[in-house]
Amino acid sequence: MPWIESHLEIQNHPKLFDLMNRLNWKKREAIGLLHQLWWWCLAYCPDGDLTRHPKEQLALALELDPVEGSNVLDALIQSGWLDEKPYFRVHDWWSYVGQYLRIKFKNDPAKWKRIQKLYKSSPGRYKGCVSGGKTSLNHDQPTLTNQTNLNQPDQPNYSPEEIVLQWNDFAGKHGLAAMSEISDQRRKHILRRFKEKHFDFTKILAAIEVSPWLLGGGPDNWRINLDWIVSSTTNYLRIIEGQYQKNKHHRRKRDAVAICLEGMKKEEQVRNAKDAILEQTRVREMIDELEKPRGQTQLATSDP
Repeated sequence: MPWIESHLEIQNHPKLFDLMNRLNWKKREAIGLLHQLWWWCLAYCPDGDLTRHPKEQLALALELDPVEGSNVLDALIQSGWLDEKPYFRVHDWWSYVGQYLRIKFKNDPAKWKRIQKLYKSSPGRYKGCVSGGKTSLNHDQPTLTNQTNLNQPDQPNYSPEEIVLQWNDFAGKHGLAAMSEISDQRRKHILRRFKEKHFDFTKILAAIEVSPWLLGGGPDNWRINLDWIVSSTTNYLRIIEGQYQKNKHHRRKRDAVAICLEGMKKEEQVRNAKDAILEQTRVREMIDELEKPRGQTQLATSDP
């Protein structure tokens, strides 16, 4: 299901007030319009590039007539919600939906990486005015996203919801427990991990996949869960470092023991089979002896 981050700060953001002033709209109208635009883009313009869509089409998507639609789009540009340069697009789109796009294109990462590169290599710029030009605003930074990791461009910028979505998808494939609810404590733990530069959930999942002990291959059949991963820094670092992959050596030893036991079992079966054949032979000899004519038996016994 498509989703987009929507943070409480939008309701009092200067850019929202700028849009309201330009259109003479109420707050709920402006907020509703922005979300309607973003939802439409999620379905029909996931890369945020609006150059392929005529303004008349965008107006219809926002349920506006062409004239009003043109005015609204101009207001969105002037208030910094849309970029005209380097091309006509949704401002900071990657910051809004980057996490969703990582999931949507997880089997084709080149697609989301291309979108990420476009926004990071040529960020949109907005320098506008509110209230007749009295107050200057510079909105170069993302406005709706959690900015915990914005100063760490090489580190994925996750949200707790995406972590849970990725985990549940991974858990379903490997027979692990899914997380059904993000409690306050769980959210706190996940957000705390975000602040740590080595926390890379993609790497963590990849390491778990090659660690049999974490997938129930240990002596007590314990299986890893998301709570355990995010509960401490040490836990996920050990996973990334491959410390739980040692189980593969234990598995080799168990396999060798199993092979040896199987060999011993086969040897015992062979011995039992031989003993059974010998016993059958003795029984047959006894039967043959009993079936001989009486005279032959007496003759055989009277021979000197």
